[in-house]
Amino acid sequence: MNRRDRIVGSLGALEGTGLEIGALHHPIVDRAEARVLYVDHADTAALREKYAEHQLSGDIVDVDVVWSDGRLARALGDRSPVDWVIASHVIEHSPNLVGWLDELADVMRDGAILSLAVPDKRYCFDIHRRETDPADVVGAWLADSRTPSLGTVYEFYARITTVETTRAWAGAYDLDGTEDNVELGLEWARKAAASKDYFDVHCWTFTPSSFVATLSTLYRLGLTSFRVLSFTPTQFGEPEFFCSLERLPRELDIAERQRLQLASLPVLDGTTRGAPLPTEAVVLSEKEKRLITIKRHVAETARHAVARVGRAVARGRVD
Repeated sequence: MNRRDRIVGSLGALEGTGLEIGALHHPIVDRAEARVLYVDHADTAALREKYAEHQLSGDIVDVDVVWSDGRLARALGDRSPVDWVIASHVIEHSPNLVGWLDELADVMRDGAILSLAVPDKRYCFDIHRRETDPADVVGAWLADSRTPSLGTVYEFYARITTVETTRAWAGAYDLDGTEDNVELGLEWARKAAASKDYFDVHCWTFTPSSFVATLSTLYRLGLTSFRVLSFTPTQFGEPEFFCSLERLPRELDIAERQRLQLASLPVLDGTTRGAPLPTEAVVLSEKEKRLITIKRHVAETARHAVARVGRAVARGRVD
């Protein structure tokens, strides 16, 4: 099964109207095959300017809905409710995961499906970062976070690294002996503190087990209206896992909703590094490969910044 099938499979025939969040230059669903609205944090012109150096300007989709500071329901207007939503490598960027899910639930009809592709922190540039604890997610909801915390910005830049997925699966990275780049982390945290700009980092670093643990906590606290419809843990040699969530009927009482949610949680066997790699890898399109290249460029940029800060420290230019 290829990657697209894993994302779209739970959505059936793609009937009705759907949203794809963060499609950028590689939409999972094309306008020719379904009624899809492309949602992003900025309009098309701004995205093309932002990614001009990556030579993606001509490929970026025309954005239909800008979802930034305002609520998604307001941005959609009379185009909601929608029948399905796709978010590939998006949820980890949301400073308030509970609020993000709430806004999606608001614009989805009962029974609509949210299909997620989520990076596994063990096999991407988050490999040295600590795993998200459900308490972190609850805390961000209580604080009504609109931007990544300064601690998150610090950790992201102090621990980011370049990772080859196959080498990570083979256990080639030292997970215990690597020191944080404290100067770089502090530099970027200070920039975030002094700026009104949004600093786009991975706010959450999930594995399949920590993602399920987070859902379990949200279910027990009654903080979401979704239940798990399907779950595909990270497969050998791959950098991500997949989860489809169903928007439960609004008329359900709290006890019945919680019963359905807790019963939907998958039981995971767990995976270990060093396992044999698969004979068949997930098939990536050329556009998907280019997206991976962009993400690696982000990591490389941070790595080069590490070297610059180190040289500045040696010359006494950093406080």
